[in-house]
Amino acid sequence: MGLLIMIVALLLLTIVVLGEVVFSVAPKLINNDNNFRDKKNNKHTDFLPDFVCKTEQTPGLRIGFGSCNKQYKSQEWWGRAANYSDILLYNGDTIYSQGAGVTHLRKAYADLKASPHFLRATKKFARGMECVSTATNSSVEHGLWSVWDDHDFGINDAGGEPFPFFGQDDVQERMAVFKESLHPVCPSETDSKRPCLASRNGVYHNLDVHLIDEDRSDKKVVRITLLDTRSHRKLHAIPSLGSASHILRIFPVFASLTRYFAAFIGLGNMDEHSLLGEEQWSWFENSVCSSTKVDLHIIVSSIQITTKNKFVESWSHFPKELERLLKLLKACPHKQFILISGDVHFSEIMMTKDGLKPLELTSSGFTHNCVSPALPHFLCKYIVSSASKARHKSSTDGGKSSEETQNMLPFFTTKTAFGVLDIKPTGEGAVLEFISTDMTSQDDGDNQVIWKRKIDSFPTKDDIGNEQDPIFYAMEIDAHTVIVNRWIVFILSCIGIVLLLWVMKVLLFRLRWKKIVPSQNCNNNNNNNKTKSS
Repeated sequence: MGLLIMIVALLLLTIVVLGEVVFSVAPKLINNDNNFRDKKNNKHTDFLPDFVCKTEQTPGLRIGFGSCNKQYKSQEWWGRAANYSDILLYNGDTIYSQGAGVTHLRKAYADLKASPHFLRATKKFARGMECVSTATNSSVEHGLWSVWDDHDFGINDAGGEPFPFFGQDDVQERMAVFKESLHPVCPSETDSKRPCLASRNGVYHNLDVHLIDEDRSDKKVVRITLLDTRSHRKLHAIPSLGSASHILRIFPVFASLTRYFAAFIGLGNMDEHSLLGEEQWSWFENSVCSSTKVDLHIIVSSIQITTKNKFVESWSHFPKELERLLKLLKACPHKQFILISGDVHFSEIMMTKDGLKPLELTSSGFTHNCVSPALPHFLCKYIVSSASKARHKSSTDGGKSSEETQNMLPFFTTKTAFGVLDIKPTGEGAVLEFISTDMTSQDDGDNQVIWKRKIDSFPTKDDIGNEQDPIFYAMEIDAHTVIVNRWIVFILSCIGIVLLLWVMKVLLFRLRWKKIVPSQNCNNNNNNNKTKSS
């Protein structure tokens, strides 16, 4: 029986690999690049953002950002976020659903919105902004700008393409729940609580924030673009078992291993439009490339974009989409940009090729880090530290060892935190901070600040590189160069396969035993009847 199980497992693995070769490698060989239009030769029509806002705070704007909030844990951190920020970019995992159904989603959002800390903070964020919806030309009171990830989608590691056996076909219903809960309201004649952009096929949106100086005149325009990486996302090259985490909590660990294994052997989802969908891509290209009046583009993705960490969900597992994004940033005539992401339960800064400018800021999570019963602290630290190619070797966990290390770029920490980007209307750059959400220490001031530094300037398209520059493809799926990493993953994969085979064997044995026992009981009853009759 054990030999039969192993043969079946090997056959399934062979089918997966061959299928990936046919559907992923073949399109790459065709080299079809029709999905990208040369922005240098393509004139865009005038593009209006979804919202236009002005700040009540002078001078400048403090933009808070972060992700991963378990609504059933303490929500006191909302008060600290409101004290440090004028607005908050709530970029994914805004709640954690306790089940896979839509009813669980509604309950989770109801619990979040019942928190007095959440209510006070959102009201304060709304008072700090004057916003108008360009679609309805109506005033919008809103300062919490949100996009979803897998847990507020309702199923771990899930997206628009259903996972086999554990998938969903109710994306639109889930999307409606998210918009009703966290998107700004644009009342209509028939519905006073109708969310803005309710008919849009996705939760993506953008806003232009006009920074004003002390004379109340515009000095700088910041465009914030929030991408939807779930509604149209297709499955990973090897579908993630994390989508079945509501059945067995250990499955997300197996999902991380399969993601690393796929990257290790060079497999990725090479389908066109496998992450954003063509409609969102067209909107995104116009948002980034249409206006030369925007001084800074802030692009928000719920999952990481430029990370080298193959254990986590990221754009690197969708190489066609990542390549398209890099070409877009390279070709568009924007001035400066910065990427913001979440999801991974730790915070870090990825750098440009010269190591002088922050390329991507990741802040995660508000209420918890990557340590869990299924992932001990040493494994959490290993996963974080193993992907250090985009970081400086002198980075420290927490950045508090000395004044010198606090001022170095880049940075990572496994502490619960949120980021703050303080942008001034005059001059270049900003002040970047990471603030602790650990409310056990109520001290004010510097004790709440994990890391702080003045950012002189943001990346431009010249920092992306080109096709001949290795940094341009730095985020391609590749194996780690450290051999010990490969051996660790190989050993863990073998252990996982052995455990899976053992579970299958036990289940089959129990099923067989249930069939045998009743038949034996029947035979015994027949023998007893014969004895009595004789």
